[in-house]
Amino acid sequence: MDTSRYSGVEKAAIILMCLGEEAKGLWQLLDEEEIKEISQAMSGLGLVPAANVEALVIEFVQKMS
Repeated sequence: MDTSRYSGVEKAAIILMCLGEEAKGLWQLLDEEEIKEISQAMSGLGLVPAANVEALVIEFVQKMS
């Protein structure tokens, strides 16, 4: 799955939505502008197919390694 269609902010929004309450600590690391950008991206994403979410999670984990 090609994840390049998503901007960095959209990718962050998808990951944070997937993490739900687990992301509470991450939200606290963001400044007001970042929170605003990610929140706007979340509201504009609509339904993200499961295959796209899976591909983004894999991409995120690989970058963390």
